[in-house]
Amino acid sequence: MKRLTKKYDAIVIGAGPNGLACAITLRQAGRSVIVLERSNTPGGGVKTEELTLPGFQHDVCSAVHPMAIASPFFKTLPLEQFGLKWIHSPAALAHPFDNGDAAILERASGPASKNEEAVKNFALILDEILQPALRIPRHPWRLARYGRQAIQSARAFAYQMKSEKDRALFLGMAAHSPASLERRATAAVALTLQMAGETVGWPIAEGGSARITQALVKYFESLGGEIELNFEVTHLDQLAAFATDNTQIFFDLTPRQIFKIAGDKLSHRMRQAFQNFALGVGVFKMDWALNSPIPWKNSNCAHAATIHLGGSAEEILESEFRVKHGEHSEKPFGLLAVAGLLDTELERLENVPGDLSDDLGVVDDEVGFHKVTQSCPVRVW
Repeated sequence: MKRLTKKYDAIVIGAGPNGLACAITLRQAGRSVIVLERSNTPGGGVKTEELTLPGFQHDVCSAVHPMAIASPFFKTLPLEQFGLKWIHSPAALAHPFDNGDAAILERASGPASKNEEAVKNFALILDEILQPALRIPRHPWRLARYGRQAIQSARAFAYQMKSEKDRALFLGMAAHSPASLERRATAAVALTLQMAGETVGWPIAEGGSARITQALVKYFESLGGEIELNFEVTHLDQLAAFATDNTQIFFDLTPRQIFKIAGDKLSHRMRQAFQNFALGVGVFKMDWALNSPIPWKNSNCAHAATIHLGGSAEEILESEFRVKHGEHSEKPFGLLAVAGLLDTELERLENVPGDLSDDLGVVDDEVGFHKVTQSCPVRVW
């Protein structure tokens, strides 16, 4: 670690995608910025590493990124010029059932003008819902139409559908969120992911999710920004040497991490909120290196980079209900991400109770999942 002597207008602690986005925005505004990262690589969970066999690269956390390609902010960045390339599978999502049937989410087909209108409509809605809540919307009628549906619980919205396949597909998308599917506004998660799949797709980054981080870092550095790795901030006093009285400090950390670093600088109310912040459900992750494509019962599943392994609507609801109440599900809902169309690398994520004991794997505190190397029984689709 080099000795830092320069003074900065802004310091960002944490080089995850949110921290990098913050740093880029500040640099674009002409501020001098440094990002401090405790790890030896930037990106937080947006990393790609050899986790199984030599030569097999696996994404450490998320592998499929519909909200990245749809992000209004990302669209303003020239990340393709810095090596980022999105790859789309023929279908965005597949949801197989035990009887060999499958529900498939595909990008909309039909007249080009209709598709362009759908993409534009989704972009406008996404721009609205990702804005701060206390403001006047630019497209109030579109937002109101979306809101009437999105305010419902995922369960209530799903059971307005006549088709079991549609209900299961919808609830599977809602289960991407750690929130209870009985909770109001959880329909918003599924609706947004569905619109993304039908318009911009659910792509993966060529070469792995680390390419997203690399592109963000290269662009930030091209603007004159600086990143210091292997720099763990344990207290704000460490920043005194390169901060002025007017330096702004931004955190890309969890509330509990912020409390440890800056608790004595916070108000009593904020200290209590940060200290008592409740973590959500855990994630149980397995990585495989395959020597051949997956022999799905339904061949359409081979066309999707994301597979829901959850069964029927009732099975998804039961699984998520148990997890939210600290119990293990006999048939857990899982996400299978195929990190390439050749099916040579993939990972599976399942929601599990937050206090899952360590005998199921090693808990990674930095990125928040259980690394698993042992085998376990799975259903066959």
